[in-house]
Amino acid sequence: MVIMMSAAPTSVGGPCPCGLALSCPFFLLGAFRQLKPQREVKMRQHSGDGYRDREESTVIFVGHARLPQSLAPVGAPPVVSVEIEVDMRRRQAVEVATRGILPRAEALLRDILLEGDLDTSVRLLLDALQKRYVGAPQKAIMTAVSNAYEAYLRFCQQQAVRAESLRSSN
Repeated sequence: MVIMMSAAPTSVGGPCPCGLALSCPFFLLGAFRQLKPQREVKMRQHSGDGYRDREESTVIFVGHARLPQSLAPVGAPPVVSVEIEVDMRRRQAVEVATRGILPRAEALLRDILLEGDLDTSVRLLLDALQKRYVGAPQKAIMTAVSNAYEAYLRFCQQQAVRAESLRSSN
């Protein structure tokens, strides 16, 4: 059964040239044209991840590790990445991001790393991964976290050396 709609003018797309009204492609094109905003709306400057709200005291540390070949998606690099954003004043992780890691493993990372100071959190996380996350990607995830933590330790040592050299030059 075909229902014909009136070709009367509407407030959205105007009169339909072929009499099909709402199902007419000309009507729909007219409707889309009229629904576009008259002026261009500017895009937000950031993606909404809260990055712009962070203080300059945060540093992002990244660790990578290879996945077993059998676990790598077709066409994707067989690598897992862990980013840990650390508030250097408090020595605490404020954000964790991952790539190539399954959702439950990422949730475990976030739950543990965002609690307490980073040194304690990393030890707890590695222990929890060993006990609670059993599977082929376990070692790669632990290696990526360890690599990010080692980058954090190197950065802290560099900062201490810089601070010492500034003190000694004054």
